[in-house]
Amino acid sequence: MRMGTRGSRLAMAQARWVAARIAAGGRTSEPEPVVIRTRGDADSRPLFAIDQKGIF
Repeated sequence: MRMGTRGSRLAMAQARWVAARIAAGGRTSEPEPVVIRTRGDADSRPLFAIDQKGIF
């Protein structure tokens, strides 16, 4: 099983928590977190300063 997540420390911690809960439920294979990056992740400007659609 693959599960998508952002690459931030918080998102990775949450993904590990969810993966542990899934594994505890009896799955035979351990969930694999896959980092998903978007244009919004690469841009450090505040949201109000970004004048384009599709950043998420």
